[in-house]
Amino acid sequence: MSSEAVRRLLLKFMPEPSGARYAVVRADGEMISSNLVKPEEDRIRNTVAQLKEILRPGEFTFIGGKEETTLILRADGRFFVVIRCIRGTPGPMLSCARAVFSELRGRLEEMAKPAGEAEVEAGPEVEVEGGPYYELDPRFSSVDEALDTLPPSLLARNIVANLSRPLTAEQIAAGLRSLGIEASLEEVLQALSYLEAIKVVRKVQRA
Repeated sequence: MSSEAVRRLLLKFMPEPSGARYAVVRADGEMISSNLVKPEEDRIRNTVAQLKEILRPGEFTFIGGKEETTLILRADGRFFVVIRCIRGTPGPMLSCARAVFSELRGRLEEMAKPAGEAEVEAGPEVEVEGGPYYELDPRFSSVDEALDTLPPSLLARNIVANLSRPLTAEQIAAGLRSLGIEASLEEVLQALSYLEAIKVVRKVQRA
């Protein structure tokens, strides 16, 4: 499925030696197109199964590790686009994921319309009535800009990388768990308190 076109897009947004790889996954876990290795595909299927109950179309989640980073975009109600690379940042990876979906969209829509098949709807958001919510401090114009100011704390960086919209501490913890990051609500709240203290995030009462 246009593998050469996708390869060119990966090189355009994340030139070598980023080792960029991708996958397009249906919300039901079917791997549509991918150059990931089998163990990676299995992990991504499990992650998508959890994220479909959290992410709305157009939203993404980002996980940064010491070496590899992963961005998962819910491109629409039916498909997720996954980008993995070495030490990537959310901005270029998100642009790449959107470009990959745009490149493959026509073929994906054809595949998604067999007779009698209903469209997969976005899962419900994890909501906590009354908040409070956490968002990036207004002095930052983007997630990437905020990440540039942070010390090398994986938990803090993964929290900030996913604040593309206001979230409660419970939503943040649920998102981290879906990505395999085991952090208790107390640990998330402690990290948020630290991020507030250094004026990277702020607390608001409603989204």
